[in-house]
Amino acid sequence: MATTTSINPLSNPKGTKKLCELCQKPAYIQCPSCRKQIIELARTHGQKLLFESRYELVVPAAMLCLKFSIGLYGLNSIELVPSYLLLGEASIGLGRLKQGEDYLSQAQWTVLKTPECPNQIKSKLYRNLGLLHAAKKNYPEALLQLADDIYHSSLVYGTDHIHTSGGYFHMANIFLKEGNPEKSLSLYHQVVSVWFTHLSLLIEEHEKTANLEDPAAIVAGQDELSLDVAQEAEAKLVLNTIQTVVQEKILHKEDYELAIKVHSALAMLHYILNDYLKAIEMLDVIKKIIDSNQSEINSKLVDSYQLFRQIVEKYIS
Repeated sequence: MATTTSINPLSNPKGTKKLCELCQKPAYIQCPSCRKQIIELARTHGQKLLFESRYELVVPAAMLCLKFSIGLYGLNSIELVPSYLLLGEASIGLGRLKQGEDYLSQAQWTVLKTPECPNQIKSKLYRNLGLLHAAKKNYPEALLQLADDIYHSSLVYGTDHIHTSGGYFHMANIFLKEGNPEKSLSLYHQVVSVWFTHLSLLIEEHEKTANLEDPAAIVAGQDELSLDVAQEAEAKLVLNTIQTVVQEKILHKEDYELAIKVHSALAMLHYILNDYLKAIEMLDVIKKIIDSNQSEINSKLVDSYQLFRQIVEKYIS
């Protein structure tokens, strides 16, 4: 358990002021774990804003994260890298590629100096380098960086995990820009399948805990499989992007399985976020696809759709 220390402003050394790190007023207590919690909150909020393309707002969150990380870990710690990555990706999103490159160079240098650097951080670094090269239209190098991203993420989470799927998603977008829809289609399938499976597990867990009477069991079930605000924003971005690709026939090919799965994943996401009407809207799209192409649809997808529709309708009836 972290130790909270009382501070008497009058006993501080002459010329030294200890201020609250949030409001900048004189501090009366000091708690190391509070900084860690603030760093984690700022980092998660920054990631959420990135997925929402609100790049200007990412910068204050990332700078706060960087400031607290320096205070807690020092100037040369690997713990600073996530802050540099947030700042780098925000800069890329704002079109400030030189600034983004500088932040990513700082992150890369820190990673190279840290032999024990976690694969999660390496994965995120390579993903951001991939985004940087994609923004420069250097697609071959972007794909190489994203391949490294997927490799390091797979070492930690496996190949079929939502953390790894981001690399597939960005690769698919690059192949689409290069005029290679077949490769994009294959990768979009993989991304949607990963989210479809993950969200299905969340729904299954939700249904298991819905009838439990023990509050502790309910909390344990909710914590086992859940989405934080950044993952919610990522799911919306990824699935809505692929939905648009499918609806506008950008891939120049009808793919009923992909269409059903992406709308199913979106329906499940909206259900988890308690937007039942939006979930029904997605399910209605699936119904039209099934009704129009019954003989070409996998029966397991139809059964899955019908079962989930019953769950949603139970909550809105």
